[in-house]
Amino acid sequence: MITHLQNDYIHHFGLTGTNYQVLNSVLKGHCILYDPHSCDPCLSNNGQQCDNATSKQIFVLETNENVTCVNIEDFLNQFVGKKADSKSKCDLLLYDGSKISFVDMYCGKEKFIFPHDTTHTDGRIEHKKGKLATVRQQITSTIDKLCEVPSIEKLIQTFQKKEGIFGYRGKNANKSPQQETPEESNISIFIKTAEMASNDLYSHLTHGFLFKTVKYPEVYVW
Repeated sequence: MITHLQNDYIHHFGLTGTNYQVLNSVLKGHCILYDPHSCDPCLSNNGQQCDNATSKQIFVLETNENVTCVNIEDFLNQFVGKKADSKSKCDLLLYDGSKISFVDMYCGKEKFIFPHDTTHTDGRIEHKKGKLATVRQQITSTIDKLCEVPSIEKLIQTFQKKEGIFGYRGKNANKSPQQETPEESNISIFIKTAEMASNDLYSHLTHGFLFKTVKYPEVYVW
């Protein structure tokens, strides 16, 4: 996959230059992932929502296999203003020999996951579609963009299992489940119901990917 991104993706969109990078690492064992674009500003602005022991923890992954992790957001951000850019993009691309997953992470109040109204200081009320819909769009857009390259689309279709994952952490997520507010509990139930319903619109994504949610501190077993 990395070779396809480095070569085929670049050539397909007629890009010149050799400075494009595919930042990647190999994950194995108990792995803690986070989104630096949200976590780092939160910490620097003293808006920390987690204690020191769980700082910068959003998505917890457990794997006995070597899983390649590509920062697909940073890869695509190199092409802003070009046809190779994706209008919206998720955070990570994970894969091994038989499975591929696109992951987007979120940390914040759970009420913002679903459609809600935001009141601005000037009294204007703005309707927000919610983070769940945004994540689905970001993952879908990322997959669709990569699959514009024939060799990458062909490669993606060879994986036996394909998933789009929304890894999220609710504010003050170090609380035990018994300490959840009724609102938080209802949201968790709704998300799980949507995830498990095979005929639900939240279950299916583009190119044969299935959508699922993982709520911190739940461990996602690869």
